[in-house]
Amino acid sequence: MPIPMFIGVWEAVIILLVVLVLFGGSRLAGLGKGVGRSIREFKDEVTGDTKPVDAPQTHQPQGTAQPTRPDQPGATPVDEDPRDPQV
Repeated sequence: MPIPMFIGVWEAVIILLVVLVLFGGSRLAGLGKGVGRSIREFKDEVTGDTKPVDAPQTHQPQGTAQPTRPDQPGATPVDEDPRDPQV
């Protein structure tokens, strides 16, 4: 008698329940997260993407702003704090 190559729906449900009981929900969630990260890293390596996976995305300004000094023409004076008792 040949062994079937595919499992049925009920067999898959029983296998999933046994795995859930053995490992627990939190470990399965961590396992899924790890598998997803591995797949994403693999796809990045295949496509040649060089940006790091966990690096935060920062916005780079187009121009560099020069701070103005008070003695420069065009600098606006800063008013004193109205709550300051020395004024």
